[in-house]
Amino acid sequence: MKMRTKEISILLTTCLTLVESLTKQEGLDLAKNFMSSTQLGFKANDFTPQRPLFADEVEWDWSGDLKGSGSKDDFFRVMGETWQPAVSSFLALNIFPVVDPGAGVVALAFEEVINIDGRGKGPTCLYAGNNIFTLSVDGSNKIKKFAGLWNADDEELKACLASSQGNAVTNASQSEL
Repeated sequence: MKMRTKEISILLTTCLTLVESLTKQEGLDLAKNFMSSTQLGFKANDFTPQRPLFADEVEWDWSGDLKGSGSKDDFFRVMGETWQPAVSSFLALNIFPVVDPGAGVVALAFEEVINIDGRGKGPTCLYAGNNIFTLSVDGSNKIKKFAGLWNADDEELKACLASSQGNAVTNASQSEL
């Protein structure tokens, strides 16, 4: 089958439009909005302002072997059963966003200081660590996959997680939150 130049041009333009639905600036804006809504969500114990950033169907995968997929409601339910009840404050520092428009991915490397006190169930426990969040977006630039990477075996992190539940320091994994 022989394609004419005009048909090839239309096909290439369509493919490029699909591939580059996320611009660098849109990715940087998403990074900024995601990180600020994360900070506010932990502070207020309410992630409602972050919900519009997510697609209706979401996949998640973060350190501590917590993986899943489901509706946006499912994602925020998982947050509400894991990190949200453990962390009272989240401060990201030295945020270094990288945007790959063709892949529709925004990666955020940063340092963090979080208060893992179980929202008052345990003592103040400030944890300082390094983290990477990866946000994959759909054609509407909504987050369709959230991935988080950190050292889940960090002894200080484990101690804070244990104390946030009013427990003595143990070797409990964060998946036992």
